Amino acid sequence: MNSKNIDNLEDDNWLPKNFFAREYGRFAACLMFLTRIPALPHRYHPNLLRTCHHYSPLVGLIVGGILASLYYFSFTFFGNLLVVWFALGAGILITGSFHEDGFADTCDGLGGSFNVERKLEIMKDSRLGTYGTMGLIFLMGFKFLLLSSLDRSNGWIAILVAHVLARTVIIPLNYTLPYVGNRNLDKPMALDVSLPKALFSSAIGWIIVSMFLGYSPVIWFLLFSFFILLLFCAHFYLKSQIRGYTGDTLGAVNQVMEILVYFAFFIDIYFKSNGSPF
Repeated sequence: MNSKNIDNLEDDNWLPKNFFAREYGRFAACLMFLTRIPALPHRYHPNLLRTCHHYSPLVGLIVGGILASLYYFSFTFFGNLLVVWFALGAGILITGSFHEDGFADTCDGLGGSFNVERKLEIMKDSRLGTYGTMGLIFLMGFKFLLLSSLDRSNGWIAILVAHVLARTVIIPLNYTLPYVGNRNLDKPMALDVSLPKALFSSAIGWIIVSMFLGYSPVIWFLLFSFFILLLFCAHFYLKSQIRGYTGDTLGAVNQVMEILVYFAFFIDIYFKSNGSPF
């Protein structure tokens, strides 16, 4: 069966019957979709991509682990500012600016019109506008400034946690909002998520995060508060703006969550260094 026919299948008849083979296919599809990491050997099927959301936190762990390792082991040689810049650049290479592109398109779309249909049309335009350009400048600037304010022992954990939570938060948001893009033209991962999958994916993300945070209740509370706050704000804002979500807006939420994680670590360190009871 050629790839063209596989892509057109809408049923589960082709999916591997073995549980481990099926889950491996879902993980490989998720890794292929969210990163530029060379694809693992697997036979692509759109239903694998449609049902792979619970592997998003794990993909975040892989991306975050690579960048955190680069940051940690290069810190001694290059110093704080350069290693942060290298880590941000490496993240762009690994993901192909996948989420940054969504952030820029969202800035252009939501800022470029008051009409819902026009907003969605602008998001689909491949050209970068003024709102998107300025948004990217502020986005990367915030990342650089916040990460540069962290020391080595906190910086690598912040990077890893940020990439896990940034890919976790979009799953429950996917559940709470309807999809308003073109299902016939967009990638098959842009489909509704069930409540069990949203809860399961969130649990995976927070279990991974808790493993690396250890016993640090303050930073855990800050991160969880930002996570819930972003979910509520993104839900109501996107519902008021475009009546749902698109792939671009999920990318934008991903980027906001990443910045909020760095900001949480910044707050924690700031209060500790200033004699706070935290």
